[in-house]
Amino acid sequence: MPESQHLTMRIHGDLGDNAYILDAFTGCLAYARASVLRIESHLFVPQGLTAIALLTESHASIHTYPELEMAYVDYFSCSVKPRMDDFINMWKDFGFDVTDKKIQHR
Repeated sequence: MPESQHLTMRIHGDLGDNAYILDAFTGCLAYARASVLRIESHLFVPQGLTAIALLTESHASIHTYPELEMAYVDYFSCSVKPRMDDFINMWKDFGFDVTDKKIQHR
């Protein structure tokens, strides 16, 4: 059985632009070499976004709380191919602070 990786973290910053958040989410996954099959998202009224990426390796998700300038991110991979550190650092390149990051190897 291949080694798996499970990342949980929070991001902080201006989360009011849903299109930018989706671009960042997609960009971070691509930079980490995740194999994205499909991304589904839901916009909440008056604000907020939930998105999930179906990956050949498993899944990734984000749920935003713009009023708190915070989002929860979850990324699970049944492969060691995705580079979790690159995924984390790319969020910083998009202008967000990353906190409470935990990577578990299973």
